[in-house]
Amino acid sequence: MSCVYDSAEKFRRYAERQPLRFIDRELFPFLVRRIRELSAFVGENDPSNLVILPNATTGNISSLNLSCVRQHHFRVAHGHHINWQEANQ
Repeated sequence: MSCVYDSAEKFRRYAERQPLRFIDRELFPFLVRRIRELSAFVGENDPSNLVILPNATTGNISSLNLSCVRQHHFRVAHGHHINWQEANQ
């Protein structure tokens, strides 16, 4: 366990040493690559339609709080389709 802790601590120190460099030149490009890969994996043609969330609960709450749904169907990452009209009846 100390190996994991040591690696995490080393990474934290690296990121905190120059946070702008880390966020702007490393973290942001990393996230963009991962969103593009996720987009291809789930069959979404436009990566800008995807959002990375901290956890599944945030995604569920965000979906339930939608006040206006432009389409009647939307696709969730695990491949199930939800008919919004049927779900709200």
